[in-house]
Amino acid sequence: GLSKGAKALESVAIAKGRGGWSRIAEELGCAQSAVSRWANGKSRPEIDWVNRIHKLYGVDPALWSVPSTD
Repeated sequence: GLSKGAKALESVAIAKGRGGWSRIAEELGCAQSAVSRWANGKSRPEIDWVNRIHKLYGVDPALWSVPSTD
């Protein structure tokens, strides 16, 4: 299932509007496929990415361990 971190990253993508996911991948410097896997709960970002996502978008690193309730 999705973590609250994935949901928070999705909110960032939505706020960026069209092409939000590819912009996130570009800003993070990683593959869009990786960002997609994090967003849909197929995988969790490694700690370096978690920290980078926190630095760029303010997503609390702890949220990646918390299941989303919705």
